[in-house]
Amino acid sequence: MKKVIVCLTGVINRSIKYTWDSIKNNIIDQLKKEYEVDIAVFNNNVEDCKVDGVKINNNDMSIIPYNFIFEYKQTFIDSEIVKIDGYDKEFPPYFTKGYKKNGFRLMYIESKVADFLEKNKDVYKYALITNADYLYLNKFSTKSLININEKNIITCCHWETGNMWTDGFYVGTTFSIIKIMNRINQYNSLISNVKINKLTYEHILSNYCLNENITRFKTDLIFFKFRANKKIKILRIFDKKIFKIYDSYLKSKNIEKLDLIY
Repeated sequence: MKKVIVCLTGVINRSIKYTWDSIKNNIIDQLKKEYEVDIAVFNNNVEDCKVDGVKINNNDMSIIPYNFIFEYKQTFIDSEIVKIDGYDKEFPPYFTKGYKKNGFRLMYIESKVADFLEKNKDVYKYALITNADYLYLNKFSTKSLININEKNIITCCHWETGNMWTDGFYVGTTFSIIKIMNRINQYNSLISNVKINKLTYEHILSNYCLNENITRFKTDLIFFKFRANKKIKILRIFDKKIFKIYDSYLKSKNIEKLDLIY
């Protein structure tokens, strides 16, 4: 049976106690119907820092039945990302200050995913990468893997405007995913022709893929970004049907009220 590696990235403990069931049911369990699946965790360990104004439990990720785990202290990550060529440049109002730093932190974590995949590229046919704070509302279709090759990937698309690509969820061969996870190493060249008010984390992804001639298929997978303080980011175009699905999930978790961030 072909093998797939599912990699969870970011500040894993931010909201994994709320998002894990959706990741398991809608992604991992779907993959297991046709593939052997391993799980790797790549955690930004914030130690005692508050996240979204909340002190998080750094043991929450024990809910994940992972096969591999890699942790990087945020203080160490911060000392490394300032060495990246171009880090000192600011792109207000979007890619600047704290938002920029968080973007670099995630790209750093993703570069460690690339290192892992490089060592295991002969073990796994496909890699699926997801931020751990994504709460998925519908099931991933394994049929979408049929057309995947070394020059394309699968991403979500419901957060997009203009030429940006939704980040934080990627599916592809280990070869294509390794390239995308390493984009931090080409950051300075990626921003060389960017208009000062037009850079976002999503644009960095789309610019890199265009430069590397990597195309994509869009999946209809829907997610919310779930914060530690139980606030979420929602779709740009809100769908009442999707909200009903989401509301059912909240009730199943005994969460009575949730603040929405548009």
